[in-house]
Amino acid sequence: MPVDVSGVEACIDGLEAAVEGMQRQAQAAAGDIAKLLQEYARAHHPWQNRSSRTQETTLGIVAEVSEELVLISLSAGMDYDIVLETARSGKWSWLWPAIEANKEEILRILHWHLRDARLI
Repeated sequence: MPVDVSGVEACIDGLEAAVEGMQRQAQAAAGDIAKLLQEYARAHHPWQNRSSRTQETTLGIVAEVSEELVLISLSAGMDYDIVLETARSGKWSWLWPAIEANKEEILRILHWHLRDARLI
């Protein structure tokens, strides 16, 4: 006996809208996290600021967005910044420590944004 199924299109439309909402919220969270990391890294570094170029070129950005991935990048733009980040076992490192110091805040931002998407 055939079964009459109704509402499938509405269900699919609802799921597509939910996915779009999750993507928007993930992008918004990524923007907030990138800003947080940039501000923290610029304010908290173990080296003496001489020219301000490293500090000015330290950027947190949403580097890539796709349906499945939102990539946040925290970087610095001067040629010598790789030395600051890696030399002497990270003695002058400030990019990775910025991420480590803000793990809880990053999770809070994600939770807040994804709560708005009704995921959590």
